[in-house]
Amino acid sequence: MFQAAYAENQNKANSEAVDSHPVATVVKQYLESLDTPDWTGTSTDLLRELNTLAFKESIDTRSLLWPKQGNYLSRRLREVKPSLEAMGVFIDLDSVHRQIRIWIPS
Repeated sequence: MFQAAYAENQNKANSEAVDSHPVATVVKQYLESLDTPDWTGTSTDLLRELNTLAFKESIDTRSLLWPKQGNYLSRRLREVKPSLEAMGVFIDLDSVHRQIRIWIPS
């Protein structure tokens, strides 16, 4: 009983963390909008895609939480990575090859 309540609280906390973070929200929406929920590219490319979706969704990209450059996007993704992964959205930040992969396993 305790474990079920704990798991439910964890899920709720992760959901609230994603919903309150503009980058996490747009990343999740972006993946859900793709035919195949898998994307690989540079942080600058991903930021361009997210900016387009944020504009369509009326998300304030002038907010201090919204990254203005690719390297800041990588930082923001690291902040929300555990919460997104708990919700089934996975992020691989490859600093050697400067690539980001985000995906939802099928």
